[in-house]
Amino acid sequence: MNLSQLRTHVRSLVAIASTDIISDADLTTFINEAYLEIMRDADWPFLRNETTLNLATGQASYTLPAGVGETSIASVSVQSNDANRRQLRPRSRYSVDDTLGPLINGKPMEYNTWRGSIQFWPTPDMTETITIRYFNEPAELVNNTDTPVFDAKFHTIIAYGAAVRVLYREGDDTERRAFYNAQFRNGLEQMKEDYLSERDRSIFRLGGRRRIWGRRDNYYGV
Repeated sequence: MNLSQLRTHVRSLVAIASTDIISDADLTTFINEAYLEIMRDADWPFLRNETTLNLATGQASYTLPAGVGETSIASVSVQSNDANRRQLRPRSRYSVDDTLGPLINGKPMEYNTWRGSIQFWPTPDMTETITIRYFNEPAELVNNTDTPVFDAKFHTIIAYGAAVRVLYREGDDTERRAFYNAQFRNGLEQMKEDYLSERDRSIFRLGGRRRIWGRRDNYYGV
């Protein structure tokens, strides 16, 4: 469903057809609130993206590429060839000012982000291309023809989430609102089962990393 169809569906759920009671603009706001709640609930595969950054000899700090948020990075790696291929370790925000001791220049092994920049340790001693994998920041539905980025079979989840918000604003505290909220939550869990089922594949691996809906928590002692 596109944005226009979602508004129509929400109106049918709440049984409020009049734009005098609830305007299309208000409906769009509620739809986007529900949509973004879904989009930010997990590291969805449909939000995955990647870009590259060219490192220069003697330069440690760079502006993050457009679209890459400081907290949206999944991995930073050198993938140019087998000899130099490596994944850089993320530094904690609390160790951003730590040094590596005598290892000042060399092949970068760690990175940290701060205020729109990404910094590498050690300082590069050669030119390399870094691959940054990250998650896109979700965009709101604006135009009538805009459609959610995930599979159409889950679009009704957005309508249920928006309907809950409409009924709450209108003071409707009936079982209907609770039912729609349950539909929204159950639908969200079903999305996770469909899109993130790979999370279970490493559960029996000795020494495996803990996962939270698709994102691995790395432990590097920082």
